[in-house]
Amino acid sequence: MPKGATAVDFAYAVHSDIGNTCVGVMVEYKPYPLSKALESGQTVNVLTDPNAHPNASWLNFVVTARAKTRIRHYLKQRCEDDAVKLGERELNAALQPHRLSDLSLQQIQTVLDERKLSSLDGLLREIGLGNQLASVIAHQLVVGESIEIDVDGNTENHSNTLTIAPALMANMQFAKCCHPIPNDPIMGCSTLNHGLIIHHQQCENLRNAHQLVKAKWEKMQSAVNFDAELQIEILNEKSALPSLMTAIGASESSIQNIWTEGLENNLLLVILQISVKDTKHLANILYRIKRITGVVSAKRNINA
Repeated sequence: MPKGATAVDFAYAVHSDIGNTCVGVMVEYKPYPLSKALESGQTVNVLTDPNAHPNASWLNFVVTARAKTRIRHYLKQRCEDDAVKLGERELNAALQPHRLSDLSLQQIQTVLDERKLSSLDGLLREIGLGNQLASVIAHQLVVGESIEIDVDGNTENHSNTLTIAPALMANMQFAKCCHPIPNDPIMGCSTLNHGLIIHHQQCENLRNAHQLVKAKWEKMQSAVNFDAELQIEILNEKSALPSLMTAIGASESSIQNIWTEGLENNLLLVILQISVKDTKHLANILYRIKRITGVVSAKRNINA
């Protein structure tokens, strides 16, 4: 063993499996730190556990090339295995109410061929590592058409579109900046930390986005509600807020959040976040609000 070699170096010198399952060491029949260098002539007994695995911190003190190589190989393999498991969970969630096990080999192979991947594990690994979007893969597996993500932010040449269907709603993220609702023109924006987020096409935050996906709505069930944000200017009178609440309640909607600010000329700015079913429902709510005595303006905020 070279000078400065530790018990971990020694364990890997004996056998890779000994090193990978090392949990401790006895030197001269006494406990000995794994990170402490061994001395010539010492009696070493490596303690192992079949459920143990290498620790990344070992790379800070091992000195032999064999130990470093084996530790790095194990950690890389484990990272990839974890990515496969994560990718499988994400894809199954995006496939709801279907599951990966429900799909035919042909459905899976079509997706693999298009992405030049050799195995399902390879696809799941790419999803787990964030290189592929689970929602996009799920759409292609179920619907049978691919979705292109344009890294230049230009979707003019894309013929395929991600359909926002009720079955995928639980796993879809809708932007809180523009609050898209059914029948809105929409666009998906791929983000590193949050996956695919659906925006209103006129949302200001799409201007600097680089990974966009064309999207459209499938017909939604009437029971599904979405958030919409309204900006209202109304005369600052005692009846202002009660009148708004009455109009919204009469439109079969509810207020999720409210914020107010006094303006000049005895006006009150009211920002409302309300529940709506689609653009038609929202239009009906705005119509009722605009008919309230004292309302100067009422419009939807889509962050445009």
